[in-house]
Amino acid sequence: MASHCLKVGIDFGTTFSGVAYIDTAKPNDVISIMNWPGEPRNFEKVPSEISYNSAGEVHKWGYEINEKDEKLAWFKLLLDPTQYASKNSPALSRTLALLPGGPPSKKPVHVVSDYLSCLRKHTLATLERSYGKVFMSAIPIKYTLTVPAMWSDTAKALTLDAAVAAGLGSRDEIELMSEPDAAAAWTILKDIQSTHLKRGDVFVVVDCGGGTVDLISYEIVSLSPSISVKECASGKGELCGSTFLNQRFENLVISRAGKQNFDKMKTRSLNRMLKEFDQSLKRNFTNAEDDDEFVCTAGGLPDKPKAGIKRGEFTFTRKDMLGIFDPIIDRIVPLVQNQIDLVEAQHSGLRSPVSAILLVGGFGSSRYLYQRLQNELKTGKGSYTSSPEILHPVHAWSAVARGAAHGIHISSRKARRHYGTLVHAVFVHGKHPIENLEICEFTGRRLCTNVMNWFINYGDQVSENAPISITYYREVPLNASLIFHDYLYEYTGTSAPEYSNQPHNRTLRKLCEVTSDLSNVSKSCFELRENIYGDPYYVVTFNLVITIKSATIVFHLERDGVKYGTAKATYIHDFNAMKEPEADLGATIGE
Repeated sequence: MASHCLKVGIDFGTTFSGVAYIDTAKPNDVISIMNWPGEPRNFEKVPSEISYNSAGEVHKWGYEINEKDEKLAWFKLLLDPTQYASKNSPALSRTLALLPGGPPSKKPVHVVSDYLSCLRKHTLATLERSYGKVFMSAIPIKYTLTVPAMWSDTAKALTLDAAVAAGLGSRDEIELMSEPDAAAAWTILKDIQSTHLKRGDVFVVVDCGGGTVDLISYEIVSLSPSISVKECASGKGELCGSTFLNQRFENLVISRAGKQNFDKMKTRSLNRMLKEFDQSLKRNFTNAEDDDEFVCTAGGLPDKPKAGIKRGEFTFTRKDMLGIFDPIIDRIVPLVQNQIDLVEAQHSGLRSPVSAILLVGGFGSSRYLYQRLQNELKTGKGSYTSSPEILHPVHAWSAVARGAAHGIHISSRKARRHYGTLVHAVFVHGKHPIENLEICEFTGRRLCTNVMNWFINYGDQVSENAPISITYYREVPLNASLIFHDYLYEYTGTSAPEYSNQPHNRTLRKLCEVTSDLSNVSKSCFELRENIYGDPYYVVTFNLVITIKSATIVFHLERDGVKYGTAKATYIHDFNAMKEPEADLGATIGE
């Protein structure tokens, strides 16, 4: 990367998105974009909404969309079907129904790409007004795009696909960063006074967004020459963001008005009602005693006085509002408590290992959520004497975009799942199940199939500065292709299986197919041997080097410490098509 550039951080959210940028010549001056098309006032974020015309072309986006427009919302969640598939969401159903059809039919990744393209174009126009065309034509731009830490690697890869298609750069140029990492980058470095920080301080970042709630605990590793942190407890996350408050509100209206009457509402009336709840009633709810009644417009619904619907208005009570909020917050409180307990378990002997809990994100700004956490977080199970302080940072809503632009050095992270490969091991009687025995027709050796080689385990400390190297060993005929295809697997349980055909593989999945291309490598680099039949073959060895970054996995090939050949990962996007692993590929290792 060039020494002088503009760094642009994009917080692509489920309900709202934000953009911040920094000129590396002025590293302390992070600027949030506040002006958006269609909105005369200044806001730190723009709605993550888009509408198309009849030709499937982008018609409007963000604040440009009117109440009468059919719009797509919450489409970010569609990038990770493992997360949204079990959710009964009216808004997601409407978005799926409105995806533009015809050739070429738009898929969720295309919608995300279109939206990111709108963000990019507006960002460039804003930067050009600030810096001028001459400066912008000469300065490199480096984009960092944030994603939920709880997302699957496949969903992160789809986000990167969308970013590339939106013109943010090539796959090697765009950086993906987890949303809690970005939030930590800003809140710990900027919103918290650095003079109050000391080595060993632990902060739990609770990033409550529109769709996801992500939690990661960070420990201050060093303060000089710059602040460095590490993850000190395995992060957790769930789909329990503020969009699910909207979903519960819709379900409340449907239960009172009736499904048929709700479905007959005109687009303008429906959007107006949902907007009023989202941007006013929900945000201002504090559970104050004088907030006994809430009213929003409900044009088009027939009068049902007993249900609170009369003259185009829907009236509901504080008890109803608690019924919307509490089931969602009831899922957030134990997530935070679990992080505190995990930190305490790893810091035995300290009086209060968690210095503070940092609430960030749009939902993180909720005063009612703050009150619930204040009242319900218990002291630790061991040496705690008091609950950690809960903080609302100054820039809680824009912390992720600001942090993505600024960046932070994270020395190491905790692995959230197991990663491994399927190998053919030399068969040793008594060590492997006899049903996994196979005879290699080419070499005549006895091999054990279905053996899993886990190179990262759940909870392992991983670092960008310590890549993982996997040695592959191939025996191939002289004229065979030197392009090899291998699958990497992920396992989301706590104790990974030794064999792929053990009867507990519901969470054992193919993550991606890695193509290792050595076709341009001279065959003189490989050892020539003869098999038991006198036929010559090559012994091909190479190392697949894997670097775990904030939100991406980077692959390259090495031999004797020198990069050679190419490695490309193709992620498995169809989760419904994932079957049990097949014993048809992988390296052969000796025992």
